Amino acid sequence: MMDKANVMVLGYGFNLGARNIYTKKVIEKPEDLKNLKIRVLPVPNFIATLNHMGAVAIPMPGGEVYSSLQMGVIDGVEHDAPTIYASKYYEIIKNGTLTRHSYNPLMIAMNKKSFEQIPPELRADVLAAAKEATDYERMQAGKKEQEAIKNLEAKGVTFRETDRQFFYQQVQPVWQSFLKQYPDMKPIVDEITAAAKDPS
Repeated sequence: MMDKANVMVLGYGFNLGARNIYTKKVIEKPEDLKNLKIRVLPVPNFIATLNHMGAVAIPMPGGEVYSSLQMGVIDGVEHDAPTIYASKYYEIIKNGTLTRHSYNPLMIAMNKKSFEQIPPELRADVLAAAKEATDYERMQAGKKEQEAIKNLEAKGVTFRETDRQFFYQQVQPVWQSFLKQYPDMKPIVDEITAAAKDPS
């Protein structure tokens, strides 16, 4: 995929931690999510994921979310904790379900041709700097997530664990659809799955 785009990825980070589901209603078990209207980004994989988890995915621009929560157009949102806190959704929704259904990667990417124009003796330095930057960003993302969760709890949001294995099974059709479209990504998906099962 990267070869087709002529892009070289220099490093991966995380965008402010895991995405979880925040609702007005208490989610005590996975089935409680059924038919709740949850705002998602207008992205096909996000929509499919939430629908397969049992919710009714409502794609919506960010600027409409707060008023839609107020008016009952939606029952909740899925996002990372720092964004929930910054957007003040905690003023309306008081329940956070730790689904951790998505981690959004951030990339340091560069045009492959541009990278090849860097003097050979400097390329290792560029790669080392990218690694240092992404390692630091990953550390900061984790800290920001935990800080935001504490801030949300202070604002009255209650967080609950859930049966993530149930949701994992529910979204398998989304994975299969993705792999059907991008079969060359299977080794990467297998590696991610193996890493998720390895407690180390």
